Amino acid sequence: MKKVLALAAVAVLFMSGTTFAQSYKIGLSNGWVGSEWRTQMIEEAQAAAAAWKDKGVDIELVIQSSDVDVQGQIGAVRNMINEGVNAIIINPNSPTAFDPIFAQAKEAGILVIATDAEVSSPDAIYVGIDQTDYGRKGCQWLADTLGGKGNVVTINGVAGHPANEMRAAGCNEALAAFPDIKIVNAANANWDQAQGQQTMQNLLATYPDLNGVYVQDGMA
Repeated sequence: MKKVLALAAVAVLFMSGTTFAQSYKIGLSNGWVGSEWRTQMIEEAQAAAAAWKDKGVDIELVIQSSDVDVQGQIGAVRNMINEGVNAIIINPNSPTAFDPIFAQAKEAGILVIATDAEVSSPDAIYVGIDQTDYGRKGCQWLADTLGGKGNVVTINGVAGHPANEMRAAGCNEALAAFPDIKIVNAANANWDQAQGQQTMQNLLATYPDLNGVYVQDGMA
């Protein structure tokens, strides 16, 4: 997965068209620190900066993590604006709460790119997948594989995170079309493999007659 590498490239291209400046400062606002995916995201951003340096473009990364704290992440974005970054790449903890701060970024001439979860602000560009469709297709496959009937559990990520909520909504939408499929429990394991495995063990002990499981990101 080279998402952040591509985003960093997009940020530079949007800022300068086809004529590159010599240096840029790009903020990376990470809204969650509890999964390997986010570690990979930061590492890819650093790799992207190094790749651009090889092309003669110096990118200074300003990386801040907020651990699912919406107000803390808004503060981090505000700090990046005050630091005079040229662009902000954000994995947002809310789809709507950033509208005012993104407007401030636009007013300051700062490009904002949201990834992983869509936002309502017209002042941000979204680069990522359709998270609702992600959940919908996964649970459609589960329902088809079960022949449209059975008891299932879902193991989701971080409660309240926009990507998590969109995936869960898509899954529920797909399963709602099958009246003989019953969701007996929906648990959250914070996109953490150890928590996911423990959650799965607990669910198996509680519901020994399970027929299927939908889990986000291979946690269980």
